[in-house]
Amino acid sequence: DNVPGIGTLVPGGVIANHPELFKSPDTDIEQASLTFQIAGPRIISHDIVARSTDYSIFGDGWFDLDKNLDLAAKIVMSKAFTSELVGAKHNVVYVTNNDGQIEIPVRVSGQLPHPAIAPDLGVIAQRAATHAVQGHVGELLQKKGIGGILKKNGLGGLLGGSSW
Repeated sequence: DNVPGIGTLVPGGVIANHPELFKSPDTDIEQASLTFQIAGPRIISHDIVARSTDYSIFGDGWFDLDKNLDLAAKIVMSKAFTSELVGAKHNVVYVTNNDGQIEIPVRVSGQLPHPAIAPDLGVIAQRAATHAVQGHVGELLQKKGIGGILKKNGLGGLLGGSSW
């Protein structure tokens, strides 16, 4: 919530359509996997994966037998869920990845059962800014007719000639 240019990430209508995701304390995990190595008191994994119908989580980090953990993770929403959410709140497109899926990077750290979970706002803001700039450049190119010049004469037409 409250990401600049996006505001509240998930509107109430989408939440109402997915009570199993937003209201249920249980999640049906369809796949879970990891490989690990033990280094002293820590169990380290660089390929944690958990998949459900609406999202997947990919993690990299460590945990120990005292229930401490520190993970960098990303939550990637399914293409179907992303389409629904973008349809309900267009600005959410600003946090999509290169595959067009909503991707939220988070840091999970502290002690179970209540670790701190914080979105990586730096990455989210950078991705949102990149999408916004790309959109504005596209609008500018269309408005100024540069797209037509490029189609007709290529880059040379834009730069004032074809020879350098």
